[in-house]
Amino acid sequence: MPKIISTLEGMTNKHAPIERASRSKRKLLRKPWISKGIFQSVKEKQRLFKTHFFSGDPLKIKYYKAYNNKLTKIKDLAEQKYFKEQFEINKDNMKTTWKMIDLLINRKRKNCPTISKIVYNDKCYTSKLSICNQLNTYFVNVGPTLSAQLPNHINSNPTSYITRNFPNSFMFRYIHSHEEFAFTTQIKKIQTKQNDVIRLMFFVTLFGPDTDSALPLLNLLDLLTVTNIY
Repeated sequence: MPKIISTLEGMTNKHAPIERASRSKRKLLRKPWISKGIFQSVKEKQRLFKTHFFSGDPLKIKYYKAYNNKLTKIKDLAEQKYFKEQFEINKDNMKTTWKMIDLLINRKRKNCPTISKIVYNDKCYTSKLSICNQLNTYFVNVGPTLSAQLPNHINSNPTSYITRNFPNSFMFRYIHSHEEFAFTTQIKKIQTKQNDVIRLMFFVTLFGPDTDSALPLLNLLDLLTVTNIY
């Protein structure tokens, strides 16, 4: 068996050796939409840059610029076509889709350092499992820990936190059902077209201002007003 493996490795190294790709080749592999024809055109543009752009001849410079502009347009169209096809092919594969987005926006991944140890409460943690557990324990308890350090304001008046004076401001106050019911007894004396008053007049007309039948509907109106559901 070792002789067979050695023979196969020798044949592989002879006929299909592993070679390190050149810088230009690696750059080309990162842009799969660049076809062989476009790649040859890029090499031709580089040759024209040396022979035409620095020649000082206006006609040659004009020719180089026209060639460069046309090549740029062809590369842009090829890139658009490639990403359009790839997004359509991988529309059901979110992992590949995000890789394509990273490639499209040219986002470079940062090499984050690996945490080798954590010291917490004078104790050192070096294994991956213990480090993971300590990080989880810390972040899970961030909220309760900070909350425990805050002073207790359960019975405080919320307006006590307002230290500035706002003379042109206004606020809404919750209206109790008995206030609305008392208001309905005087509703016919008010000349207005507001929708709220019209609804209250409907209650007075339907149930009468002195009956307790209107109270449940007034309570319902309060609930709808608070929850903003109509």
